[in-house]
Amino acid sequence: MAGSSQHLRELQGPLLPPKDLVEEDDDLLREDVEEDEDAVFVDAEELCSGGVKAGRLPGRLRVLIPDENTQERCIVFGRFPITGPWWRVKVQVKPVGSRCYQVQGFPSYFLQSDMSPPDQEQTCSVFLKECEVHDDDRIKFLAWVNEVSSYNDLNFENLRETLRTFYKEKRRKDQKQSAQNEQEELLPDCEMSLLMENKIPFINVMTALKFPKIMEFLPILLPRHFKWLIDSASKELLAKIEEILGTHPWKLGFSKITYRELKLLRCEASWMAFCQCTSLLQLMTDLEKNALIMYSKLKQMCREHGHTYVEEADLTSILSEHMSFHDAWESLKFLKDIGVVACEKACVFPYDLYQAERSIAFSICDLMKSPPWHLHVDVKKVLASIHTTKPENSRSDDASSESKPDETRLENPVDIADSQDSGDHIWTNGDNEINAEISEVQLDQDQVAALEMICSNAVTVISGKGGCGKTTIVSHLFKHIEQLEEREVKKACEDFEQDQDVPEEWITFTEQSQPDAVKAIEVLLTAPTGKATGLLRQKTGFHAYTLCQVNYSFYVWKNKMTNDRPWKFASVRVLVVDEGSLVSVGIFKSVLNLLCEHSKLKKLIILGKLKYYWNSKETVKSLNYKPLKSYFIMLNLYSAVKTLLQENDLQDAKTSQFIAFRRQDCDLINDCCCRHYTGHLIKDHQNRLVFGIGDKICCTKNAYLSELLPENTSGSQQDSDLDASRTPRDFSKNKHDFESNIRLCNGEIFFITNIEYLYCVRI
Repeated sequence: MAGSSQHLRELQGPLLPPKDLVEEDDDLLREDVEEDEDAVFVDAEELCSGGVKAGRLPGRLRVLIPDENTQERCIVFGRFPITGPWWRVKVQVKPVGSRCYQVQGFPSYFLQSDMSPPDQEQTCSVFLKECEVHDDDRIKFLAWVNEVSSYNDLNFENLRETLRTFYKEKRRKDQKQSAQNEQEELLPDCEMSLLMENKIPFINVMTALKFPKIMEFLPILLPRHFKWLIDSASKELLAKIEEILGTHPWKLGFSKITYRELKLLRCEASWMAFCQCTSLLQLMTDLEKNALIMYSKLKQMCREHGHTYVEEADLTSILSEHMSFHDAWESLKFLKDIGVVACEKACVFPYDLYQAERSIAFSICDLMKSPPWHLHVDVKKVLASIHTTKPENSRSDDASSESKPDETRLENPVDIADSQDSGDHIWTNGDNEINAEISEVQLDQDQVAALEMICSNAVTVISGKGGCGKTTIVSHLFKHIEQLEEREVKKACEDFEQDQDVPEEWITFTEQSQPDAVKAIEVLLTAPTGKATGLLRQKTGFHAYTLCQVNYSFYVWKNKMTNDRPWKFASVRVLVVDEGSLVSVGIFKSVLNLLCEHSKLKKLIILGKLKYYWNSKETVKSLNYKPLKSYFIMLNLYSAVKTLLQENDLQDAKTSQFIAFRRQDCDLINDCCCRHYTGHLIKDHQNRLVFGIGDKICCTKNAYLSELLPENTSGSQQDSDLDASRTPRDFSKNKHDFESNIRLCNGEIFFITNIEYLYCVRI
C-alpha cells in the first residue's frame, strides 16, 4: 500500500465547463469497467421495505483540472458524479502519460461559493445555462448585475434572491404600475424562480452550501449512493448524514447501522475509503478504527476463500500486525455488541452471511420434513431416451420456446396438486412409450441413482465436473413427465369427446374455460448468471431465469399489488439451481425464502460442484466425469490463432470457440477469426465496429431488448424483426415484465442471418 501511494499525486483545482468534458471509450478507461457491474445484491423483502438501493457508479469522463499548487493543466480520466467550473475537487491520481492522469478512487467536492473571481460572469453564465434558464433572460440578468452592482458581490448564497430581484425589476419596466397588475405579475416571478430551483445543478449547489461535509466525504465513502442523496434525498436525511460525519463517521462503515438509522440498503464504506479521509480518522477512537479494520479483513477473507465465517484464532492472528491481541478481542466484542458480526463455536461470521446460512438451513429442513412428494417414473427409460433421441438444434429449440413460452412447462396442475394429498402420485406409461431395450451395461449407474434420489427426496444435490450430464438427466426427467402428462390429457379429452352421455353444461364449461387457462410455471430452472441461464434454456428447452430475476420479479409484483393476478412463480413446485457452486448464500437464501413462503415448493435440486453444509448421504450424489470434446485456449499470438484455425475441428464457426481473459487477446482473436470465417475486418478506417451477415456475436451485458430499441420505433420496422407471436406493443411494456419481453443475457452467442434495418445502440 505504501509502495503504490508513492506514485500517486494529489490534484486540487476547479473542473472545466461541461462543454469541454468528453466521455471516453478507449482501453484506458475500460480497464476496470467490470467493477460497475459488481453491484451489491439486495433482497426482495429489503426492497419492499422502502429502503434506498445503491445506484450505478458514475460514468467515466475526461476532464481538465488546473492544479492550484503547480498551475499545471492536467488531463484527468476518472469517475466524476457532478461537473461544473463552480466545483473545486481534490483527487488522488496516477500518471499514465504526458500530463495525463488516472483517478484513483473518487474526488472530494468543494463549492466555490464566490463563483471563482475574477471569472464570476463566466461561471454564473454556465451555471444558469445548466439550470435551463432562457438565454435571453440569462444575458439580460448578467448585464443587469454588472449595471446595478458588480460581479464581486454576486455569489451562490445570494444568487436566488438576486434573480428574484432581477425579475421584479424587469417587469416593473415592462408593465404598468397598477396594483392589480403588480399583484398578478408576482405569480410568474415565483413560478420562474421555482422552475430553476427544481433543476439538479441548483439542488446540488444548495445542498453543498448547507451540507459541505457530504460533498467532501460522501463521494469517496458511498460512491453508489452519493448522486441519489444530493439529487433526491430529504433535508432530514442529509442532516442526519452530516451529523454522523461530524461526530461518529465510523457508523457509515457498517451496512446494518446505515440501514437502521438512514434506511440505506447494503450501504457501507470500506476501510480503504476511510483511509483517504484523514480528517474523519481523527474523529475516531482506536477501538472504532480497529473494529473497521477487523470487519474489512473478515469480509476479505470470506470473499477470497468462499467461506461464510473465519475462525477466531485465524482472524486475530492475521491482524497481529495491525493491533495487539488484546485490542483485537476488544474490537471483536465491539462488533458483536453493535450486531455487525455473530460468533458461534469459535467462528466469526459477518451477520448477513450468518443469517443467510441459518435461513437456508431452516428452509432445507422444512422441505425435508414436509410430507414426501414421490415421482414414480421409470428412470431407466428416461436415461434410455437420452441415447435414443436424436439431439435437436439448440438454437431452433430456443427460438421455438421463445415464441411459445408456455408449451414447455409442467402441465396438468390438478394431477400434481392432488399428489400431495393422496400420497405417492403414480405416472403411468402410455401405449406410445419408447420401446427401447434398456441395457444395464449402457446405463450409467450414478445417473440412475441420481434420478432415483430426485424422484424420492425433497432435496437433492448433484455434484460433478462439467460435461458429466447433471443438467441433461434432470431436464430429460421433467421432459419425460411432461410428455406423459400430455398423453394423459390427450387421452382424457378423446374419451370425453366420445362420451355421448356427457351433460351439456360440462361441454359448455370446457369450451369456455380452455381459452382462459393460464399455464403456471411448476418446474423453475434457475442459474446464477445470464450466460448460464441462456445455456440452460438452450439445453433443456424449458424457460430459465436468473436467481436475481426471480428475486426482483417478486418486488415488482409486490409493488403493483395486483390482487387479481398471482405472482409469476406462485405455482412453482420444483426449483432447479444449476451452477450451484457459483451461487452466493445471500441470493440463494432470498429466492428460497420467497418460494417457500409464496409458492408451492416441494422439491429442491442443486447442480454443480458443491460443498454445502447439508450434504447428507441420502441427498447428495456425485457423477463421474465424462469429458466432452472441447477447446479451452488462451492465446496472445496472432500466428498461433491462424495455425489453429487450419485444424479440422475449427472449420465450422458454429462449433468452434476461443476463450481468452485479457481484452487485447479477445480483440486479436476476434480480428483473426472474423477474417477467417467471414472475410472482412472487425473495424473500419474510423475505428468503428463493422457487422455483417454471418458474423458471430456475443452479448456482453444483461439487458432487455426494450432498453436497446428507440422509443419512437415504428410498428412496421418492428414487425420485420418479430415472429407472429409478438406484437410491437410488447416492446413498450415494462422492462421487468418477464412474460412479454425479450432478455439478452451476458455470454449468449448469436449469428447475424439477415439485416433489415440498423439501430446505433450501445450494449
